Amino acid sequence: RELRRGLWFASNENGSYRPYRPKRLKTGPWTSGPFYSALAAQRKADLRRRGSRKPRRMDSDRLRAWVLDSLRRGWSPELIEGRLKAQCAGDPSMRISHECLCQWIYAKPQRALDLRQYLARGRKRRTRKKGRKAKGPRIPMRVPIADRPEAVGSRKGFGHFESDTVVGAAPSRRCMNTQVERRSRRL
Repeated sequence: RELRRGLWFASNENGSYRPYRPKRLKTGPWTSGPFYSALAAQRKADLRRRGSRKPRRMDSDRLRAWVLDSLRRGWSPELIEGRLKAQCAGDPSMRISHECLCQWIYAKPQRALDLRQYLARGRKRRTRKKGRKAKGPRIPMRVPIADRPEAVGSRKGFGHFESDTVVGAAPSRRCMNTQVERRSRRL
């Protein structure tokens, strides 16, 4: 794909090489067809990169003024996002997500405006979200109380235990486990 993208076609219209070549272009086998040129490929890649960027959301003066006014009123980024969707439903240029808004507030160019003071927690730096939450049940092989047999619920038979675990605070994290026999209530 890179070889196909970086092809250079020799032609009389290519003005950048005109001073270095004679008027008649097809003078050798190298000019008979397209060939790969690293310089041409790099130039095309640079043009593609410059042209591919989306305009930044907060470059719109109208949106920036609206957001700054809302922040000074004490609105959170989530509230600003929702209000923009409701009030400017037909205008796609007046849309911004709360995440994009937070990134804009904490970006370097806005540090002079000190916009973080208007947030609920005006920290100097954004805090990272904590690690992923554990998926699945916290207690392996756990049986819910709803699935308990009727004989256990009636407390007529001996030998059915209830267990409870209490985990202490950090740093020791000591645990205590209690087991109670249901009929005799022996701990």
